[in-house]
Amino acid sequence: MSYCKYCGNELLDNTTVCPYCNKSITVNSNYILVAIAKILMILTLIGFFIIGTTFLVLLNLIPPGGLEAASLFIIFGCLTISCILPLFWLIPMCIYYFIATKKKKKVSMSFKICSLIFGFFLPAIFMICADI
Repeated sequence: MSYCKYCGNELLDNTTVCPYCNKSITVNSNYILVAIAKILMILTLIGFFIIGTTFLVLLNLIPPGGLEAASLFIIFGCLTISCILPLFWLIPMCIYYFIATKKKKKVSMSFKICSLIFGFFLPAIFMICADI
C-alpha cells in the first residue's frame, strides 16, 4: 500500500490519481528523461573540454625538430581542434535546451536530430525519447 503525498490517505497499488484529493500521484517520465539529457549534456561539454585541453598540453610538450615531431604536431593539432571546435556550437545548443525546457517550450525534432548529429549523441537520444 502507498500513500498520497498531498493528502496522506492510503491508496491502492495501481492508483494514478488520488480518489480523495483528485491529484495525480505519478511522476512524469518526460521530466526524468529531460533531467538525464541535461546531465549528459553537461558531462559531454566537460569531456570535450578536458580531452581538448589535454591534447593542447601534449601539443606543447612535443620537442621541436625532426619528421617525427612534425607528424606528432599534426596529429595532436588535429585532435585538439576536433575536441575544442565542437564546443563553439555545443555550448549554445546546451543553453538553448536548458532555457526551452525551463520555460516548458516544446523542443523541435530538428533540434534533437541536429544534437544527435553534431555531438550530443547520448543526450540527444534522451531528448528524442522525451516528448517535450
